[in-house]
Order: sequence, then structure tokens, then C-alpha cells
Amino acid sequence: MNKFDLAFFSLDTITLSRWSKNKTKPSNYRQFLMYLFFRDNISKCIKFNRSLNSSSSEADKVIDVYFKYRKNPSYDKPLINDDNIIYYSNIYNELDIRKVFSYFYKNFKFYLDAYDFIDNHSLNYNSYLFKEFDVKNERITSHIQASFLNTKNSYFFKSFLLDKNVNVDLEKDEKLIIFDIPFFREKKTFEELLFSFIEKLIELDYVNNPIYFFCVSDYFVNILELLGGKHIGTIQDSANNIFIYENNTLSFLSNKYVIELYRKFSSRNELSD
Repeated sequence: MNKFDLAFFSLDTITLSRWSKNKTKPSNYRQFLMYLFFRDNISKCIKFNRSLNSSSSEADKVIDVYFKYRKNPSYDKPLINDDNIIYYSNIYNELDIRKVFSYFYKNFKFYLDAYDFIDNHSLNYNSYLFKEFDVKNERITSHIQASFLNTKNSYFFKSFLLDKNVNVDLEKDEKLIIFDIPFFREKKTFEELLFSFIEKLIELDYVNNPIYFFCVSDYFVNILELLGGKHIGTIQDSANNIFIYENNTLSFLSNKYVIELYRKFSSRNELSD
């Protein structure tokens, strides 16, 4: 374990003995690393390991305040009937994403530059679109987009960000997740979509990889910081600044709020089944 990860570099037999006898317990992050070390199931770790700290009251308060005071977008008027709302995800290739959200991305020079870069390097990748959908009015009312990049596409995308003065590490050969944060209609929307993303992250086995969050304007950065995000760059754009936060997916999964959310929604789904 000392050689497995730097988090265990100073681990000694006395500390390990205390852990095994439940006299002390390692941090959530170290417990998750041990699950990786022994190749155990991360989903079961979150759901059944009761030694994990899942007291998420601090994050809950910040999220509650955010959704209490946020400004409603125009599509909230008239109010959406929750009985008409469903949640699901689709996988799109890069061209499909442009077609669906071209009206949005054309407002930002950063995204236009990104598409030019993708075209110039002939890159192909798939993105997952996690959607809240109003069935009655046939419209997407909220969504998040996550692109799971292989090592080749990860290198190209990080080099693009480096040219934008974003603090990325180009030396590491690793898979990467790009997470676009638009606008969440309400707290329930945020929780539903985030849970769907977590499930997909575990399913695709991106459980110990970098993740870059892209947030248009600074309205959501407090929540990103509570979830363990580190600010690595701000890109000035003609429409609005784009804030970029970095996290590691294992650090993200071991966050107290994420653990509590995953347990709550997993239990709900198991009961419904």
C-alpha cells in the first residue's frame, strides 16, 4: 500500500493496526483507495461501508441557499408541472452535441475555438447528456454534459486548455472527464442529474481520474469548492467568464455530500424495483 499511492506513503504498522481494530479510521479518500487496492466494488463501498463519513450538512446548507435565491430562467414561467418531468440520459457523438446545443455554444468564443481545435485534429469522442425532460412540452428543462475522454483525446484537450493559460498537467498520460455545468432548474434537478452522472462514472470505471468542471459565470463555484474542486483557470469570454475547476473522481466520490446523495437515490431505486 505504501507503493500504491502517495496517500499511504507514511503509513506504518501501528496506524494500520488501529484501523483494523476500529480504534481510529482513515479518511473517506483513503478508504476508497483501499477499495481500489483490493479491487473491490466502489458502488458497494459507498452504499454499505458505514465507517465512511457522510455528514453533508454544510454542503446541504450551501446548496439550499443557492436554489432559494437563484433567478428563474424564462422557461420556468409558467411553472413546470413536475408530473410531466422525467430523467434519462443519451449518448451523443461530438457532432450531435453541436446540433442539439449550437444555439448556446455559438454565444461563446471558447466553445467555438474548442470545436475548431477538434476539427483541425480530427478528434472523435462521445458525450453523455443527462437530461431533465418536460414530456408535455417536449423540451429539455435542465441537463449536464459529461465527456469521458481516452488518453489520446485527453492529451489533445489538455494541450488546448494549456494554450488558454489553464493550469493543467500535460505530462500525465491519463483518461479524463469533461463536465459541463449549465443551469439547474431546482435542487431536485441537480440531485437527479448528479446521481445519474455518478452511476455512469462508476459503470465506465473512471473512478480514479481527473475531472474538469466547466462553469459559465461564477454562480456555481461555491458548490464546486465544497465538492472538492480546485480552481485551475478562468477563461475570459465575450459572453461571460468560464471558470474551470479540477478534481479527482475518487476524491469527488469520497465527498460526504456525494456519498449521502448516492445512498439516498440508490435506496430509492432499489425500493421502486
